[in-house]
Order: sequence, then structure tokens, then C-alpha cells
Amino acid sequence: MKTIRSGLPTGCCPRCNATEIRVRPRSFLRGRSVTVGHWDAARVDDFVCVTCGYMESYVKEIDLVAFEKHWEPLDQAELV
Repeated sequence: MKTIRSGLPTGCCPRCNATEIRVRPRSFLRGRSVTVGHWDAARVDDFVCVTCGYMESYVKEIDLVAFEKHWEPLDQAELV
């Protein structure tokens, strides 16, 4: 299932409305890896607005299970 995204992947910066968006160059595994657990890693795509410097990162959908496995759920009470 393809996720519909908002923000920089749409080609428009949500911060300054510029359209000068850049993404890490395409390669075999485009993006970078981040460590999620002791042995697990996730692939991440990075987007940046070269007008204002705003940046967003997105985890590949196939790697989301690693976050579910190793990261704690957000405690809504901590947001207040």
C-alpha cells in the first residue's frame, strides 16, 4: 500500500511554500540507514527545501515494523 504524503515529497515546502525541493540522489538503495534496534536498521528518504532549509525524513514502509518492534509508543500525556 502506497502512503499518500504531505510536505516536501509533494514538491512544495510547508514552511515557506517554495518549490526548490531536493532529495538524496537515486542509487541502488536510495536514502540512508538508521539503526532502530540492536541489529535492525531502517531505510530513510531525506528531503530538504533549499530555500529555507526545512528538512523531512521518511522511513520506507517495509521497514516500519522495526520501529514497532523496538521503539516505545508515544505517551500522549507527555505532549501536554
